[in-house]
Amino acid sequence: MATWPSTKATTDHLDAGSDSPRLARVDIYQNVLNVNEIIDMFNISSPTDNQILKYNTSNSRFELASDADSGITLVGDDSTGTVVSGGETFKIAGAGSVTTAVSGDVLTITGVGGDLVTDTTPQLGGDLDLNSSDITGTGNISITGDIANDAISIADNKITTTRSNDNLKIETNGSGKILIGDTLDGESGPWSTAGSNVGNQLHYRNTAYTPTAGSSYPNSRTASYAISADSSSGNRIRMMDAIDVETSGYSLTSSSNGSGIQIGHLISVANSTASTSQLTKVQGNTSGVLFLGSGGQGTLDIGDLIAYRSLHQLSATSGDTIDIDNAYGYFHTPVFYAGNNATTTFTNEYGFYMNSGTTNATNTYAFYNANTSADYLLYTEGDTVKSRVGTLERYRERVISYTDDSSTAITIDCDASPVSKITLNNSMDIVFDNIAEGQSHTIIITNGGSNTASFYSSTSTAVKFAGGTPTISSGSGKIDVVTVFNDGTNLIGNIAKDYS
Repeated sequence: MATWPSTKATTDHLDAGSDSPRLARVDIYQNVLNVNEIIDMFNISSPTDNQILKYNTSNSRFELASDADSGITLVGDDSTGTVVSGGETFKIAGAGSVTTAVSGDVLTITGVGGDLVTDTTPQLGGDLDLNSSDITGTGNISITGDIANDAISIADNKITTTRSNDNLKIETNGSGKILIGDTLDGESGPWSTAGSNVGNQLHYRNTAYTPTAGSSYPNSRTASYAISADSSSGNRIRMMDAIDVETSGYSLTSSSNGSGIQIGHLISVANSTASTSQLTKVQGNTSGVLFLGSGGQGTLDIGDLIAYRSLHQLSATSGDTIDIDNAYGYFHTPVFYAGNNATTTFTNEYGFYMNSGTTNATNTYAFYNANTSADYLLYTEGDTVKSRVGTLERYRERVISYTDDSSTAITIDCDASPVSKITLNNSMDIVFDNIAEGQSHTIIITNGGSNTASFYSSTSTAVKFAGGTPTISSGSGKIDVVTVFNDGTNLIGNIAKDYS
């Protein structure tokens, strides 16, 4: 047991009749000190019923006080309570599937109703507060009502933003992909035809469009990039539409329009009323580059501007066989000047279909534009590419006029045009340059007086004419036409004289 007061008196000189009182005085004195300590520690004068001793730190002693802890009040969920005094027994009783048990100092409450692990249909009596914690685990969450947080709401079959004017973003983490599941056969799709829309579908639908409200750009896809460094390799920024097909040895042999493997860009237009609707333009596919302003400070140097590019790529390996009957390509559409106030120059333009161009106060669709040096309907990088033109309705050759600069020779660039014109004010050599095998060139010569001309190739070889070297017609205003053809060995010439 505990020792208090801290120093106890001995009984060595107090337990025998022969003990000396002188020697016992020390023990008697210690006992007097201990009794005084006890008296100083306890204030127990005039006690009354139900009082207890409580320690008071202000004067470091025990004092009499009312018995405020004579009972414990237990309150239930119904806010009613009961006082349990000392010596009483309070029973915690189970009900239904809830049972209680006491073992030593431990009270255990068990029951299906309060156990989420074993209860197959647990229910909440109110809102579930996660208290900044998470719900984790495996399995499914099935909710009949809505799911919402401070940004999105999932209700019925719609996911919407809950904050005004928020963008709805769907993003993956890392290298994951966003996949759209299969549409069932016969479900409503872009063409609403059973079987034609089976597979992955991304369908934008708007029930009404009022033209006066402005333009409509539904289902637009935009990838935004900010280039952060110079690079001379791997410069590819693409918005890809791709279809991966494994034929697995099977054949698709239909040759009808619309058949085969393709990425379809289709516009479906219908008029379900008896009245007539007029659509001035329906454009099946618009492909181009939009140049945006940079506040008057941006300069872009573009090497090649390609409006539409057709690319067939062969990546087959050894042992594979790719048999293609015909390959068709398309290249370019006219440049569109829309309120253009910038300084623009196009050295050359190339097109499959050439438009003569229209201009109004703000916009210009233009080939043959003043800022363009040359315009080409059909263009090949090499002259050996074959062409099967067919029937031509209209044909016109480009003619370039050369100026007599009073030198002894003038060079005709046969690669620049098939026809040339020159007025000779001096006698000189006419040299045919860049005339390839199988190519011919015609030059119309107007004599400014009594001048003479000789004809050579760029290698200083004389052009061969029937009957020897010809003499052009002498006299002011006399016109001769000289045609030269490269047979691969010689330049063969022919002259028609004296058009006056």
